[in-house]
Amino acid sequence: MMTLNGLQDYTPEIQVMGAAAVFLELSEALDIPPQEVFTATKNLIAGQDGKRAEFTAIQDYIQGELI
Repeated sequence: MMTLNGLQDYTPEIQVMGAAAVFLELSEALDIPPQEVFTATKNLIAGQDGKRAEFTAIQDYIQGELI
């Protein structure tokens, strides 16, 4: 949430690029392939009955604060 909060004053394009840059740099520094992270994260987000509550909260924050 802190990362998203730090991005909220920028245009949508910069927000996405900033988040992607942090993700890619962290992934590279930890020597973890980005595609593996995406796959694991998509599985983590999806609950048995749809999106897990904590990720729905992130989505709500993005809708309310960034968009």
